[in-house]
Amino acid sequence: MPVSFRLTFVRRLASIVLRFFAALGALFLLLILLAIWYRLPLAAWTLRQVLLDAGASPRELEVVALQPHRVVIAPLEGIWRGQQFHVDSIAVIRPDLFSRSLGHIEIKGISVVLDSAQLKTIAGPPAAPTANRALTPADAAPVITFDDLSIEGRLVLHAPRTDQMLAFTVVAKPEASGHRVKAEVGLVGPGVSVEGQGNCDFARSAAEFVLTKAQVDLACWSELWAQTAPRSLGRWAVGGQVAASGRGRLTDGRFAGQLSLSLHDGVLGNADRKISLGGIEGEVMLSDAVNFVTAPASWVKIRETRIGDVLLRDAAVCFHLQNIHEACIESAEVTAFGGKISAEPFVFDPAVVDYPVTLRCEGIRVEEILALFPAVRAKATGLADGRVPLHYQSTGLSLDRGWVALRAAQPGTLQIAQPGLLTGNLSPQNAAYPTLQAIETGMLNLRLTELRAEIYPLNAPANRSVQIRIAGEPLDANIKAPVSFEVNVNGPIEKLINWGIDSRLKMPAE
Repeated sequence: MPVSFRLTFVRRLASIVLRFFAALGALFLLLILLAIWYRLPLAAWTLRQVLLDAGASPRELEVVALQPHRVVIAPLEGIWRGQQFHVDSIAVIRPDLFSRSLGHIEIKGISVVLDSAQLKTIAGPPAAPTANRALTPADAAPVITFDDLSIEGRLVLHAPRTDQMLAFTVVAKPEASGHRVKAEVGLVGPGVSVEGQGNCDFARSAAEFVLTKAQVDLACWSELWAQTAPRSLGRWAVGGQVAASGRGRLTDGRFAGQLSLSLHDGVLGNADRKISLGGIEGEVMLSDAVNFVTAPASWVKIRETRIGDVLLRDAAVCFHLQNIHEACIESAEVTAFGGKISAEPFVFDPAVVDYPVTLRCEGIRVEEILALFPAVRAKATGLADGRVPLHYQSTGLSLDRGWVALRAAQPGTLQIAQPGLLTGNLSPQNAAYPTLQAIETGMLNLRLTELRAEIYPLNAPANRSVQIRIAGEPLDANIKAPVSFEVNVNGPIEKLINWGIDSRLKMPAE
């Protein structure tokens, strides 16, 4: 082969190779230019797919900066489980390109609107139970690949006629190992201030938290409560200062925690039902916050309670919870009707309107008890004791077999203004007729030596609700005529009680 031919072939081959690499370089450069030109839309598309895979539906997503050291997304809007969310900006800043860490992550302006009618939708169906197990060293614990994380935003609780906004902040930083993260959380809003801190150990599948401070002014949330509470409860106004602190731990899917709650200057009222409570104080220590178990001797005190026309003062209740469905009243007492009324210990389910309680009365004024029975045309004085079982259900209040009696050592007085009460079945020719007529018409008052009311007495006719035994003598010293008689009340005694409210009452079950 001639030398000139070989040189020509080599030159042509070299030219083809150069052109090929030139074309390849131009194509590569074009791809780089296209990637640079379309880098923001491509990044936005990628993030959109990630959000879709997470169950969110982004409506607006724009990447405004995509640089080796910095990525910024602003804004981000969408829907997740039926709830709208908005993020002003997400910034990822990487000072060291050769580090595995994402660097500093800043999320600002998160806004989530929680509609009162959609809270159940957010929670979603409960997850299927799974067996808990301890992690072994062979398990691959995730490594946290960021230097620090800061989040700030607002949570809006929406009701038909009002909104409440809570601002929150989260600051998190992983430890050097990358398996443990420490965080501080803050929540601030109208009448709300909450601070807490915690840590999560991914290597041990464990987390701990401490609620260092929580204060809530209930009056600021009264309107929201009124609009979101079940209508069957009625419209209640609430107020008072609640303080809380606690701590908890999550280990292998099991949560355990304690919570301390206190209430000061509490008020509760329902104008429609004519019920108001003022000066409520209390302390509750949940030793097991998950199962609603409290320490013994949790207490609530109420300075004043008004139920219609009835005024109760200085109520004090000592209780504990065995679980969410078992509340144990250890002791309860209140000043009412001029004396003391206490409740015998009892147990009830707070979730069910079914409260059986037995009251013991000491030194109550007979005249104040009679004021509850406007149909009774009589006036009386004296101090009485008693034992009265009550049963409050959704159908109303009922009484059971009990008694109220005048103290023997402290006689009272009685004035009747009901003609025919004593002489209705008595002949005018009876020697006692004039005296009894004077008593029943209020012309002659009695000094009582006995006044005892048996409520639903034993062995009484089926329709008899109260049997009252009265004994005494005229206050007029010139009349020597001891008097004793019985008054029977047929039909439900509950319907004769006037609390000054619209009560629903029923007869006790036989």
